[in-house]
Amino acid sequence: MNLAPFQLSIGDSITLLKELKLFKDKGVKQLFKDGVSDDFKKTSLSGNYLKTYQSAVHNLDYDILLVDDSLFQLEIDEGGARFAYFQSPLDYISYQDYILKNFEEYTEEYESHFMLEYEQFRSEQNINSSAITIRYDLDMPNYSPNIHAVSHYHIGNQNNVRIPCDKVINPLNFVLFTIKHVYYYEWKNAIENENAVLNEILNSSKQGCSAVNNTNWIDKEKREFFLT
Repeated sequence: MNLAPFQLSIGDSITLLKELKLFKDKGVKQLFKDGVSDDFKKTSLSGNYLKTYQSAVHNLDYDILLVDDSLFQLEIDEGGARFAYFQSPLDYISYQDYILKNFEEYTEEYESHFMLEYEQFRSEQNINSSAITIRYDLDMPNYSPNIHAVSHYHIGNQNNVRIPCDKVINPLNFVLFTIKHVYYYEWKNAIENENAVLNEILNSSKQGCSAVNNTNWIDKEKREFFLT
């Protein structure tokens, strides 16, 4: 995957997330250059999802942060690609809903005070036991037919779920896949209202995907279920 299309795809992802009112911030690192921190790598092997997520946030190991504090990591290198979504492990309530529920009167004059209270409230929320990780890997070195596909998705935490894919996908397609399956109401609203930005992206989204090379996607692999 070349750098220029990769960066353009991240830009298109941010445009879509803003349109769906899911975008919060862009990471200050460039993970495709800097990589994730050693602390995150070590913590991610522990099996503790909360600590792994907290490490990613603390070390700024994300490319995109969403309004519910879930995050995307989007990396490429000479050996392939790694795109990951980490759902926030804390229960989420929007700032607007928090204000409506807790304050009878709201004035912009005290915006900073309300925001501080909201952030404190968010940090004290219950653990979301159903928080999920979605990851896409393009992994040439570990290719093994019918065992470890070059292009594949991981769904869930600490398991061996690996769903083969016959395409090399880009960040935008990974974001689309994630948003559809995690943010149901935002996606449903955009589809039912014929959102122009989403429709335009959907109409051309697969054009940015190339087929996996035949040497890394042989006939006997095509006998099983896979994404295409």
